[in-house]
Amino acid sequence: AQGLRLKTKKGGKFEYADTNAMLLNFTSGLVLLSIPKTVVFVFACYLLGHLSAIYRGVLCPVFDIQEQMAGMATRLIASSVAFMQLEKCSKKGISKSRIGEQLRMVLRHRVEQLNLDEQETLISFCYEVAMR
Repeated sequence: AQGLRLKTKKGGKFEYADTNAMLLNFTSGLVLLSIPKTVVFVFACYLLGHLSAIYRGVLCPVFDIQEQMAGMATRLIASSVAFMQLEKCSKKGISKSRIGEQLRMVLRHRVEQLNLDEQETLISFCYEVAMR
């Protein structure tokens, strides 16, 4: 008798995507990737002597509200003094003639780059934009 004889084994495997395992592996990877950055940060900020003090000052700036307020007040005063100097003839703000006067004075040595007609156009443009 001739024929074909088959032998079978039972068994198998069923797999599915485990989102919890994927999330765990992803977050573990992120944590592991942040370790070199932390090591370099600590090394730069604490282990280089005087250079570390400089790096720390840049990487971890100290915010001093008193210093910031004093700086803001000084800049405000400086701007207001400059504005009052420009406004000195008129109480309605800076006049077009005053803007022209100041720009002409600044541009007096730049006639080759910006001729007088172009300077007048610039003066008119600056005045119109400032009055918006």
